[in-house]
Amino acid sequence: MMNINDVLENIGFSFDDVLKSSKIDAALLSDIVNGNVDLGECDGETLLDLADITETSIEDLLNLRTVSKRMPEATAEKVHKVSGHQIPAFSYTRTCALCDYFMKDADDFVQELVWNHEIEDFYAEGAYIDALYLLGLLDYVCDKNNIPRFPQYEIYREDKLERMIDAMTGSDEALIKCSDLPKAIPQLLRFNIFETPVTMHTPY
Repeated sequence: MMNINDVLENIGFSFDDVLKSSKIDAALLSDIVNGNVDLGECDGETLLDLADITETSIEDLLNLRTVSKRMPEATAEKVHKVSGHQIPAFSYTRTCALCDYFMKDADDFVQELVWNHEIEDFYAEGAYIDALYLLGLLDYVCDKNNIPRFPQYEIYREDKLERMIDAMTGSDEALIKCSDLPKAIPQLLRFNIFETPVTMHTPY
């Protein structure tokens, strides 16, 4: 389920675009996109403005997922199991993330990934493979482009999956050749996720 930031991203609207196209106060809009104010707490005029901008109904807006209000605490257990039913959802997450990565410049990709709170949302939901993949991808893009890493995610950087997963196929480590490991992106490999700069070009 999407949150308001996902909806705005899908229509190509930035924070500034919403400010220019609505009567919503900047402080209130900041609270909405950062999860400090839930859409259900907004007045009718604010909801009407957002409904017009996003070309959706107020009812659909109110049914959106709540934006994370804070970083979820890191789990005490740092090794996470991956079940088979999680793989299709992860494959969708990977496809969306890589399509965004190849369509946007590095700064925009990084800004939107952090702004949309997807990493913390997935972590809070227990979708650790999705959260750690996005975090590894974020760190990879930051390191590659000399963008400072985001320190708020340090609490998750010691986590990893119980077994290695091939990001492209969703298969486990039994199908990953040892000779291919040096080609892996280290920011993802640390989480037991196998992805290379070459496999990234096959997002689905």
